[in-house]
Amino acid sequence: MTSMLIKTDQHWFFKAIDIFLTILAWLGFSYLFITGFIAVLQNKSASEFGMNFNLLWATIDTLFIYLLVGILNAAILYAWAIYNKKRRSIERRGIIPPVEDDELEESFQLKPGHLAELRNGKVITVSNDEDGLISDVSCSSRL
Repeated sequence: MTSMLIKTDQHWFFKAIDIFLTILAWLGFSYLFITGFIAVLQNKSASEFGMNFNLLWATIDTLFIYLLVGILNAAILYAWAIYNKKRRSIERRGIIPPVEDDELEESFQLKPGHLAELRNGKVITVSNDEDGLISDVSCSSRL
């Protein structure tokens, strides 16, 4: 896939905040991960090497499970993105034909000539009657 899924234009200030918070989160994660890993490796007594190895193996085992879950989530999201891309490439609905002037006038119950005024005026005042139908249209060519 060459295009991004979400496209938003952000102001540079908000983009800088996002980048700063992301870097801060990665630094926090790295600090916690490294200190936890070092704590497992640096057990005080040398006679408990077997326990040290068991703690290390449990940590690696847990991280491996997290890695597998992350890969599974990534695969599901990637498959979903591919599915949506293919689904959106097929036009399931027919092309709607353009609405003719007489259909517009009938739909909005416009009087003859009001549609031309609506198209040509820059400032338009539309008056409605008690039933909500358009009763009068007045246009001005000046702003």
